[in-house]
Amino acid sequence: MQNYNQDTYEKLLWSVEDQNTFAKLFTYKIVFSNKKFYQYRSFDMHGYNLQNLKNNQIYLNNPQNFNDPFDCFFTANFNDFIKNELLKSKEKLLSDLNDKYNLSDAEIYEAIKYLESDELFNQLNITQMITKQDQYQNLESLKKRLQNVFKVSCFSTENNNLLMWSHYAKNHQGFCVEYDISKIKMEHTFRINFWPVIYKTKTLDISLLKKIKNVIGNNPTLSPLLRIIIGTIKAKDWYYEKEWRFIQRNIDSDLFTMPIKPSCVYLGAKISSENKQIIKEILREQSIPHKHMKLKQGYFSLEAK
Repeated sequence: MQNYNQDTYEKLLWSVEDQNTFAKLFTYKIVFSNKKFYQYRSFDMHGYNLQNLKNNQIYLNNPQNFNDPFDCFFTANFNDFIKNELLKSKEKLLSDLNDKYNLSDAEIYEAIKYLESDELFNQLNITQMITKQDQYQNLESLKKRLQNVFKVSCFSTENNNLLMWSHYAKNHQGFCVEYDISKIKMEHTFRINFWPVIYKTKTLDISLLKKIKNVIGNNPTLSPLLRIIIGTIKAKDWYYEKEWRFIQRNIDSDLFTMPIKPSCVYLGAKISSENKQIIKEILREQSIPHKHMKLKQGYFSLEAK
């Protein structure tokens, strides 16, 4: 089977003008979600993560609570947006000039060069023009509103990532829950709303979102794309997480009951004896197997035993 390729997936994601975009995107990603995924958890002071394990639930978080300030983030590239808007009017402007002054081919060529040049753009009062773009005046407010449209639960394709154990399982003292996603039916809401994260060097530009929204307005079947796009673009620095996300429309509850129980639970390399006994009892009651993460001899890596 071919490996998941972000470039291929991303190309499908941005092809919003193709009426079959969502179907193609879903078909592509569903193949690569047909395996085991992992969620790292800690022993929090209130015992919520243990309770979720008992109840076979996952926690859905609001993007505004994430540790990365750029997560589910977008900006407004005003310069590019305005320049594109000006260039859209280029043909009409040239036509008006030609009607008035009967320009020669050489003069039209020079006019086009000037209209497309940075010289003209730099001479314009961009600040004044930006204020005319009402949809951008409340960018921060819009960001919060869009981030409140959905909630997220995060998974990884790996269970032995040193940094993930350090960051999300309290310095290897927590645990990691394995789910065999291939056991979940494709039509189940979890599989439908389970998507890979895209890692990029630039933030999402809201003008692109506006274009996508216009296309979606003519094709309601594409409406999930906005949540997917906003909810899955992260900085390349986080690539090591190899993350997939369950993205659910905002609901009152912060918990989601999984349609399958965990296939295994991995105990951290530095888990305390007390916590080990607590979690083993929970797993025994539910007939869920467990393994213990160990430091691999001679390597900077972990192995499950």
